[in-house]
Amino acid sequence: EKMIKIALASNIKVILLTPSPDQRVNLSEPNNELERHSKQIRNLATKYDIGLVDSYELFRQKVAMGEHIAHYMSQVNHPNEKGHGFIANEILTYFK
Repeated sequence: EKMIKIALASNIKVILLTPSPDQRVNLSEPNNELERHSKQIRNLATKYDIGLVDSYELFRQKVAMGEHIAHYMSQVNHPNEKGHGFIANEILTYFK
């Protein structure tokens, strides 16, 4: 939160990102640790009226549609090129 305040005071635009998946966490499980962390980030974006790319929700929707997160991951907790591209496309919506 301190970094957000400093950036905004310097007229720097801020876009927050929720976490990308961790294959050790069940994204279908309500209130898992990544969901809780994502909620904190969403609340900060709302509180400061700043940009938000909800990476967690994007991947959670993939899981809800039956896709396997492993297709987007290079390691257990790190996206591969396809996963990064998925996130980057959402970031780019702020620059169109």
